Amino acid sequence: MTNTTTAATASDRQLDSVSASDTWLKKYSTPLTATTAIVACVTGVMMFFNLFKGDVKAMHEWLGMAFVVAAILHLVRHRRPLTFMMKQGRTLVLLVVTLLISAAFLYPGSEKQGNPIRPMINAVLRAPVKDLAPVLKISGDEMMARLEDAGVKSAAPADSIEQLAKSAGTEPFQLLNAVMNPPKDKD
Repeated sequence: MTNTTTAATASDRQLDSVSASDTWLKKYSTPLTATTAIVACVTGVMMFFNLFKGDVKAMHEWLGMAFVVAAILHLVRHRRPLTFMMKQGRTLVLLVVTLLISAAFLYPGSEKQGNPIRPMINAVLRAPVKDLAPVLKISGDEMMARLEDAGVKSAAPADSIEQLAKSAGTEPFQLLNAVMNPPKDKD
């Protein structure tokens, strides 16, 4: 009778151990995955638009690693539905399409610029404001007035948004946003 009781107790402890880890996964895997995914998404967008460059890159990389751990925990927690889902044709098609798109970014093509948006944005930020005004469909005088309203007091038509932001101690995108979206008059 003692051997049966000892065996039952050891089995119960093993079940309690599995149950405790499964309870922890149930409780934390999805919220941890969601929160780290949000941070990875937001910091990824910030990096794409060159906002707060150095700090964001480090945060994105380190919390991206936390997202990987969270995603693995989430996959472990939801292994049965994942196995079922992977047997569906649409899931396999989406997986293959995603892998092909990812491979296309890694494939060295003739164009070494990468994403075409970045050079375009850099051209806008580095263009003289006198040349940028017609693109925004405003006059040069209106451009200078908007720059002054944004706190730039000594702007010259040959200056770029990038130069003016640096001298004003602000981010170029903040200044560009102020020029493109001036405050509405309070008439």
